[in-house]
Amino acid sequence: MGRVYHRISLRNTVKEVKTSDILSEGEFRIVSLAAFLADSGGRGGRTPFIFDDPISSLDHVYEEATARRLVELSQTRQVVIFTHRLSLVGFLDKYAEKQGVNPSLICLSRYQPGEVTDLSIDLKRTDKAAKLLEE
Repeated sequence: MGRVYHRISLRNTVKEVKTSDILSEGEFRIVSLAAFLADSGGRGGRTPFIFDDPISSLDHVYEEATARRLVELSQTRQVVIFTHRLSLVGFLDKYAEKQGVNPSLICLSRYQPGEVTDLSIDLKRTDKAAKLLEE
């Protein structure tokens, strides 16, 4: 079982209040994710990370920042991300290209459970869809 070695606290408060009573679900998620990444980044290990929809409850600003940070992390570790959000896939693709990372995208078909497929052409970035049509 894991242990939490940090906690968020508010200074100069009049009464004791839990952060979970103040932070929204998205804010709590981003603070937890940031703390996790800061802690794991300082340890220097090369353990792979698996994230299951790390951006649920986040707005697009934090979603993009999270994608950028996960791509940075992927330069020193293997990072596996499960998501159903195409916007996250787009942000990951954008930052992977900027940082020279060659990601592997594996899609599972919802029509034939367990079948590995490619992202359908109507869901690809326009430039990549056009390239496929040229081939």
